Amino acid sequence: MQAKQTRVGEGRFPVDRVIFTQSSVGQLGGIDSVNGVLARQFQARGVQIAYVSGNPPAGRPEIDGDVFVCRPLLSWTADHPLAAQYPGRMGIRLLIKRLLTPVIRIVHRARVGLFLQRLGPGDVVLLSSPGVVDALRLGPQAATKAYLVAHGHTSFEGYRLYGWLESQRRQMQFLDHLVVLTREDARRLSEALDVEVGCVANPSDVVPVPGVVREKTVVSVSRLSSEKRIDTAIRAFDLAADEVPGWRFQIYGDGVERDALEELARGCRNADRIEFCGRTDDAAAVFSGAELAILTSEFEGQPMSVIEAARCGTPTVSVGSVPEVARIAKRCGYLVDSERPEDVAATLVRAMRDEAGRHERGRLAIEFGKEHDPSSIVDQWMELFETRDPSSVTLAHPDGTLTAPAGA
Repeated sequence: MQAKQTRVGEGRFPVDRVIFTQSSVGQLGGIDSVNGVLARQFQARGVQIAYVSGNPPAGRPEIDGDVFVCRPLLSWTADHPLAAQYPGRMGIRLLIKRLLTPVIRIVHRARVGLFLQRLGPGDVVLLSSPGVVDALRLGPQAATKAYLVAHGHTSFEGYRLYGWLESQRRQMQFLDHLVVLTREDARRLSEALDVEVGCVANPSDVVPVPGVVREKTVVSVSRLSSEKRIDTAIRAFDLAADEVPGWRFQIYGDGVERDALEELARGCRNADRIEFCGRTDDAAAVFSGAELAILTSEFEGQPMSVIEAARCGTPTVSVGSVPEVARIAKRCGYLVDSERPEDVAATLVRAMRDEAGRHERGRLAIEFGKEHDPSSIVDQWMELFETRDPSSVTLAHPDGTLTAPAGA
């Protein structure tokens, strides 16, 4: 199967503007963090920054830029995910929204079409949300001169679990290239989609805060949603705290699961040692002041919380749900081979008692974190944008680009 266009071998291309896309610009999460780091680096190199928000923005982006909203009238349609839950008195509100939906869809299509037509050859659209790709595809399929790159932030397991493989295959007819985070995911996606897949690691500009005293604290920095399995972390800490006194668990982040997780924590034996700290914009201070971090996600691409913790010298206790997470844990953290709270607790207890081992793993974590230096990562993105050729991405991943099988 062929992507929309490859344009390899046409020389160097200009990079005047990078347009970041998210389902909702300004939404807390790892993707927002990555885009903020990349935007700062691109801006420092004289590249303009702009954004596409599939749905109305959740907040302002960290680096200022124009924001185009694909579906600004979404709340007036039956397409809104909560429309059916709030039908209004006698269902009248929902009925009105259903009547308006076809008209508003036409308006949204026209908006997207005009946006795509106005993009120039110096524009790069970095699409980090499958939903936004679909939103842009709703526009009239007039050719756009921009370079369209999907930036896959999840693992191959995530693509498969959520049924995104088939949608990604359809989207490749609209996109130029797909770039993911790890060599293994690039290889597996290349085989599944029969297209060339590039590989660029996530950047982080987090640096340790000098003079901060580490406390006997386990921290989680994450969106509070079901796939992050924070409930597993809470249960595991409650078990571990029975055996190791003096430790606390601080949970940073917000999300749809917060109320349920707070209720779970209140029922724990060690509820007084579990604290919900809300959203943080200072991951460096959080990780610099903690002895351990914890990751219990069902799947991850390349977890930003682990990378940020590593750059502060804080090892992470990680459930090895995907190969990349297991690889990092084996190198500079503590690996748990099971998602059972009892098994996570056993590894937590070992890490809590292992003062010398924590210090050594912290040293190794800092070395690992240097591989995610934002300047070198952006060098790779610029090389890709200027050549339109994923095989040119060779700095951090010398053999990180996989081509489609012969004869595909």
